[in-house]
Amino acid sequence: MAKEYGDSSLINGFSAADKLHIHFHHDNMEDYQIAVDRHGVRGYVKRLLALVEEYEEREGRDPLE
Repeated sequence: MAKEYGDSSLINGFSAADKLHIHFHHDNMEDYQIAVDRHGVRGYVKRLLALVEEYEEREGRDPLE
């Protein structure tokens, strides 16, 4: 997706989200790491939602249908 949309922040966002997901299951991150990474994950999720909305507008349909 990063290459397709020319947005390298998608790589960093996915990485941060993956770290938080792993932490959820293994409890291996310090609190300060969670505090820092959660902001990156929030931005990543917002960017993904924007891409879905752009797709829906461009294609005139819901991608999940």
